[in-house]
Amino acid sequence: MKTVWAVIFFVAAGAAFAQAKTWRWQSADGIIHYSDMPPPPGARNIQEISPSGNVIDNDAMSYTARKAAADHPVTLFTAPSCVEECKFAREYLGSRGIPYTELLMTKEEDHAGYRKVFGSEDAMVPSITVGNTQKARGFERGQWKKMLDLAGYPGVGGRTPTSSAAGAKP
Repeated sequence: MKTVWAVIFFVAAGAAFAQAKTWRWQSADGIIHYSDMPPPPGARNIQEISPSGNVIDNDAMSYTARKAAADHPVTLFTAPSCVEECKFAREYLGSRGIPYTELLMTKEEDHAGYRKVFGSEDAMVPSITVGNTQKARGFERGQWKKMLDLAGYPGVGGRTPTSSAAGAKP
């Protein structure tokens, strides 16, 4: 019976600690204090801090990929007639785990947007933009790799490209 009461006590105590709050305040002499008790009268800059527990980032995309995607979003231009090359382009972006927006050009305004970006009357697909400054017409793996690496996207399999080519000049 003592064991049952001990278990009940520890469960109740654990629940109380889980709901515990932490207080942060500054005393009159400028010292910052932390306590599980409310601050005394006359304390300044009082903050009540509720513990949130440990936070684990469960996002499937790495921080590097999220940052690159935010700073240099990728847009893939395709057309209904583009089958094999567009498939290769999608597979390449997928192999690197790169999020992208696909613009399937089916309407005149889609083609007008393409012309505005690439400055060409004829649409060559697949084409890609990486951020606001990099663009390439047609799928050429080496060129796309260089553009994505420069933007900071992870390499194939989610690995971040490294500058292992010592002495290479841009």
